[in-house]
Amino acid sequence: MTAPVKISSFQFYNILFLSRVFAVVTYIANLRIDLSPSDKAASSVFTALYLFVTCIPTYLLLRKDSQSSIITRASCLSPVFAKILCIVYIADFLYYGTVTAARFELLISSVMFPETNMAFFMLVPLAVAGYGAYKGIEAQGRAAAFFLVLVLLSFAFVFLTILKDFDPLNFPPLFYEGAGGSAAIGAFTCARTGEVFSVALLLPFVKNHKNHHIFLWSAAVGVTVIAADTVISGVLGTFGNTQLFSMYSVSVLAEFGFVERMDAVITCIWMLCAVVKLSFTVFACSYLLLCLFGKKLRLLYISLTAAALFAGMLAVSSSVLNFASVVTSAFTIYGYVFTACVVPLAVLLGEKIKQNKNNKNIENKTLISDSAGDPQ
Repeated sequence: MTAPVKISSFQFYNILFLSRVFAVVTYIANLRIDLSPSDKAASSVFTALYLFVTCIPTYLLLRKDSQSSIITRASCLSPVFAKILCIVYIADFLYYGTVTAARFELLISSVMFPETNMAFFMLVPLAVAGYGAYKGIEAQGRAAAFFLVLVLLSFAFVFLTILKDFDPLNFPPLFYEGAGGSAAIGAFTCARTGEVFSVALLLPFVKNHKNHHIFLWSAAVGVTVIAADTVISGVLGTFGNTQLFSMYSVSVLAEFGFVERMDAVITCIWMLCAVVKLSFTVFACSYLLLCLFGKKLRLLYISLTAAALFAGMLAVSSSVLNFASVVTSAFTIYGYVFTACVVPLAVLLGEKIKQNKNNKNIENKTLISDSAGDPQ
């Protein structure tokens, strides 16, 4: 897959922002640790901090070369290393894509249409995601720009209409049992999706990329997470801990004049974020499969990726407990840290070692040449 058409840096980070927003609005409370509303709001600050820090290795990588994909740079070090990276990235994208599809299915079957098996309904958004991936990242960028407006309007509507229900008394003393729980939840929240390592991977599809944009994206995500968690805690209080999807419960309370129960419309708008994320995931996997096998079987790669996501979703979303065991596994943290931090630093280190070796070889050749030309 070549990159004849590129999208702007704004469009690219817009796709990543909407991908992260879906994880925010479908957050499931207390899968790992039971937190008070104050500590839950504080965990979002840890999330923003962790996200900023884990963007630094990618920024350092981009500062040296902001045009080449990390796969291309790895192949210059070792073709085998590049192949291994492709496999690692495919595994990560499939994991995060499966979790996204499972969140989508659980939201529909557990909250919107309870006691209804909506698993095969997921064929529709996955088919749309596959079509979006086939049309290319430019089509995704244009769609994401339109979706962003709808999502921001939905957030504004929810936040403004539930201000009357916001109660500061819902916030008990902060860190009454220590800050460890908030720090841990913040880490898992940060690692829920893999947009950070997508930046270094898909640079060939981005034009006029500015390295500092990754921190602007990180800040926008951090503000969104903090605002969402603060509103959830202030409106629902400890009741939010009993809700499967707290943000959906908040949207149920949103009303405007005689218009009530806008949650269905708002949720449908939020689901657009899931379609964007799934489409982006399928596109990235098809690109990696092309890098791995070198054959331009784009439609086959897209179909295989969508099928793998559907199969994974069926296994993960069979129950909330099963979903919880997957998203709170050690792979979530270690996989994220490895791909977002270790891999970029490893490529930078490999390039530094190769550069030093080349410089040393040049110096040795110069010395030999000087010795040969120096009469004894």
